[in-house]
Amino acid sequence: MNGCFFKRAIVFLLLGATVTVAVAWGCSLWSFVWGVRGEGDTSFSENQVLIMVQWKRWGAISVHMDKETFESRVFDKFEKRASRIELPHWTDFSRPLRESRLGLSGREIRNAEGRGWPAYSLWYEIDDSHSRSVKGGIQVGTRHAPMQDDAVPRVLPLRVIVPGFFVDTLFYWAILWIPFVPPIWRRHLRIKRHQCQFCGYPIGISPACTECGKPVMARSAKTKA
Repeated sequence: MNGCFFKRAIVFLLLGATVTVAVAWGCSLWSFVWGVRGEGDTSFSENQVLIMVQWKRWGAISVHMDKETFESRVFDKFEKRASRIELPHWTDFSRPLRESRLGLSGREIRNAEGRGWPAYSLWYEIDDSHSRSVKGGIQVGTRHAPMQDDAVPRVLPLRVIVPGFFVDTLFYWAILWIPFVPPIWRRHLRIKRHQCQFCGYPIGISPACTECGKPVMARSAKTKA
């Protein structure tokens, strides 16, 4: 029985992960951040200006970063100011784009989109600097945002947000287990009361229930001991 329970738990864990992906994809296709008031802030150092804005909605978060680096110090007379908004840990905005590493461009405009519920579990990135190419996702079409002329990609995210994916998987795993909890608890109580775990009929020393005929090997083993 323990082996069967373990196998069932693994199966439901895989089902929980599948539901997590399905929910994140559903949020990516139907949960938008348009019309939501964003939270933004600007920070600067001696030769860099960083603008960050976040929009959040049920099952969706959009993170925008606009960073411009200058060759010389242009803010020597100003006090350095750190941003009050922290980038989500799952974005890789700390890694500069190829053009920036090669010195071809001093400006990066990037967008990260996280999806999932109750936690963000999958994400993808849209490069806003040039062609709005999608990274870490499968583009399945486009949609037009209100008050915007450009079409926005409709994407199924593929990059995993490990903590959020783990939380969501356990959450849906627990939900999938709920219908099986009463039968398992009922069988446990019947065995404890020396009853057949299948029909509830009192059992004796017989290896099979005299009412339904199903085996009661666990009780027989205890009786022999």
